[in-house]
Amino acid sequence: MKKIIRKILKEEKVPQPGVSSNVGTDVSNMKPYTKYLNINEILDQIDGIPYYKEVLGDIIKNDYSWDVTKKVLEYGEYLKSHPESISKLPPIKVIDDKLDDGAHRISAIYLLDNLLDRNNSYWDDVQLQVDFYNSSPP
Repeated sequence: MKKIIRKILKEEKVPQPGVSSNVGTDVSNMKPYTKYLNINEILDQIDGIPYYKEVLGDIIKNDYSWDVTKKVLEYGEYLKSHPESISKLPPIKVIDDKLDDGAHRISAIYLLDNLLDRNNSYWDDVQLQVDFYNSSPP
């Protein structure tokens, strides 16, 4: 089944995780607290979000040498052309108040909001699912 899904996604030219992507921590034994946050709320409320400013700077300088920059740009261009796909993105994963998975997605939205599609208020307002986990039992 996974092979079929991957084939469909590739045929539709949906960006696939690259070498710079992270799968994050296995949280199958933890229960999340879920919030829906826009990009500014995410940046304000979550610690440890890496490289979103660096990616923006690279693109402004036309420096595409970093794999992360290339992948975030690919995601951003896809989301700009297919904003409806936001609802299909996996949740951003936060463990013990620190980002565990979702930096590429956050960086792509930040890039859209600040450069690629900055006159479109959609990127200010769109909310992403953010799952918060606590690694210590209550």
